[in-house]
Amino acid sequence: MKQNVPFAKKRRQLQYLVKQFKQANPDTAQITSSKAALFFTKIKRLVSELSCKIPSFQLKSILGSTALLIGLTASTNAAAQSFQGPTLNPFGLNSAAYLAAPALADLDGDGDIDLLTIEYDDYTTAKFYENTGGSSVANFSPPVASPFGVSFGEAAYIAFPTLVDLDDDGDFDLLVGGYYGSLNYFENTGSPTAPSFAPPSQNPFGLVSTYYFAIPTPVDLDGDGDLDLMVGDYYGAMQYFENTGSPTSPNFVAPVENPFGFELLVADEEEEGIAYPAFADLDNDGDMDLTMGYYNNVEVSGSGGGVGTIVSYGILQYYENVGGPSNPQFTEGINSPFGWEQAIDGDEYIFPTYSDLDNDGDMDILIGSTYGDFLYYENTGTSAVEETIADYELTVSPNPTNELLQIESQSPIQQIRIYDTSGKLIASIKGQNSMQQAISLSKFNTGFYMLKIRDVAGKIATHKIQKY
Repeated sequence: MKQNVPFAKKRRQLQYLVKQFKQANPDTAQITSSKAALFFTKIKRLVSELSCKIPSFQLKSILGSTALLIGLTASTNAAAQSFQGPTLNPFGLNSAAYLAAPALADLDGDGDIDLLTIEYDDYTTAKFYENTGGSSVANFSPPVASPFGVSFGEAAYIAFPTLVDLDDDGDFDLLVGGYYGSLNYFENTGSPTAPSFAPPSQNPFGLVSTYYFAIPTPVDLDGDGDLDLMVGDYYGAMQYFENTGSPTSPNFVAPVENPFGFELLVADEEEEGIAYPAFADLDNDGDMDLTMGYYNNVEVSGSGGGVGTIVSYGILQYYENVGGPSNPQFTEGINSPFGWEQAIDGDEYIFPTYSDLDNDGDMDILIGSTYGDFLYYENTGTSAVEETIADYELTVSPNPTNELLQIESQSPIQQIRIYDTSGKLIASIKGQNSMQQAISLSKFNTGFYMLKIRDVAGKIATHKIQKY
């Protein structure tokens, strides 16, 4: 407890200094006096000290419009996760089946995390791997096929499970996505310690997906206390089903494709991509970030410049939520951060899911794969990861402007973000990988904004702009 006291005191100091600074400096666009400059210097020092300990959205809330002057428009020093691995087939896990898609939950109510998979081996089969080890040292028993009444008969298709309490009765129900957008709901009519699943109901609660594959992941993205649904697709896109019902009686509205700034992984539908989504708060800022499992096709050149071969491999991609708990906005994807390595050569399909398998308070990753192998990335804790600030300045013109803004960088631009004076992200624009790019401010309100670009090297450059 004592270790937290200095930071609580510094937070109060920051609140006091921000108040004094605003009284001495009403102008939100620039510092106008030596007294204000003194306050500002102290504020920047406290922000630097607190940024590793306080989520960025809390810092931005304290700073208000002062965040614009500091440039704290996104996580400049976020608490990022660090993962160790991958470990192949941990905890006694090994499947000889094809396409082992995992779902993790305490299905038998004994305090540890069990595993339910849907696998394909001649027929589509659900399998239950009971955790007989414990909450902090997992060990999974050999699988039991068609557990708890979950049966697909002699169906021969790919299916993707998620365990979620959709009716808020205290036990885990089973939602399974499959071919042609089908979403099948197996209600748990048993109990938290003795599950029993009813026959499936297809496309319940208004759920109707138009995808070739439907890969469901429940997550509360709008911060209203009930679970929405994000559904991945075979071709790399995603659909968002907002839950407008209640925790006990869900009702999903018509889906929105690729919302919140999310962009297609695969633009050409003649290629495969398989967007397999999983959500966790990986930067500890209070909102849900997105991890995507998908695969890459890479051409390896032949000897002497001859015809190359195509190598497929699974990969994890990370999309940071820079919007907030109730107003999500996802950045462009980053391949293999946090120590994630390329998954499995030849295993083009990988299926990630999050859970705290070692009971240490953070979220680990378990991945199912094409040929039945499992990979485990242990989350070994948080570490401060700073954004790399560009060693050059942006040129923007004309500034102020009421229409087009021309941006010139010294490195090709990968992404452009624009924030208002409160630090809220209001626009995210894909860069053209060019050192010059024009953007329109015609739809923006009059006022000051912070322009922030990330170049192809991952460096960040910022510039204040004005719309009149």
